Amino acid sequence: PSNSFALDGDWTVKEEMALPSKGSALEFNFNAKNVYLVLNALSGSSEIKIILDGKVVGFANQGNDVAQGTVVVTQNKLYHLLKLSTPGEHILRLEFLEGNVSAFAFTFG
Repeated sequence: PSNSFALDGDWTVKEEMALPSKGSALEFNFNAKNVYLVLNALSGSSEIKIILDGKVVGFANQGNDVAQGTVVVTQNKLYHLLKLSTPGEHILRLEFLEGNVSAFAFTFG
């Protein structure tokens, strides 16, 4: 359904954060123009592949923190994942290539 998400793989879900294991994924059915997510690397850095409607996000739709369809999480901050030309309903899939990251809250614009 619209504005809902599903988790794939092994996750530890706490009151204010979710911790994915390596190889886990999150899918979110959203309706917006911009997508942001607060993320934090637990140690070092962590890479997350960004997939929009079944395809790795291209240059035209990448948010400010994404390069070549991947966001590298290095610190606790709000990461800009998607920047679309117009708002609309889409499926966002995040594939966690490492397991040393925590996810907190989505925001949209």
